[in-house]
Amino acid sequence: MIRSFLLVAMLLPLTILRAQPTLTHGLRTDVGLAFTGSGDLYGTSVSAEYQHRFIDHLYGGVGGRALYFPGRSSSAYAFSGEATLYAVLAPRSPVSVQLGVGTYVRHFTFMAQRFFQITPYYDAGETEREWGVGYTVKPELVIRPLPWLAFHTGPMLQNDTQGNIVWVMSIGSTARF
Repeated sequence: MIRSFLLVAMLLPLTILRAQPTLTHGLRTDVGLAFTGSGDLYGTSVSAEYQHRFIDHLYGGVGGRALYFPGRSSSAYAFSGEATLYAVLAPRSPVSVQLGVGTYVRHFTFMAQRFFQITPYYDAGETEREWGVGYTVKPELVIRPLPWLAFHTGPMLQNDTQGNIVWVMSIGSTARF
């Protein structure tokens, strides 16, 4: 009798865990501080991403990011479309680390304000627009208080074919469904 009770007590949680629906989709959002140029442009980053779980510790995401760098002598803004693959080190743990690597296409616009010359190549008040394709690396700390909710924070590095390097330190959340 006691053995039967212990066996049921040990197997019941496993049965309940297996009965829960698999959360294969997610919506990820984040905001952060962004840095670009030679360290002279500081700004903000906002992104949203749809995610799909392939296996327990591997997610893929597609989304977009907006960057804005206001400045006294120059400013910039950018919009990008991104695709990222995430590997989670401990997918069932409430605290974990994940690494995201991916690619993006970005349109960057740099603007120099009037009566200021940035380099010998640009006149005061000129606007430069460029497209770039690059890579993204995102190591992140992830906290999962609930099976369907996760909070993440960490740095992100982006580098593109135009030589635009962007660092972002962000915080955000992911809701799974």
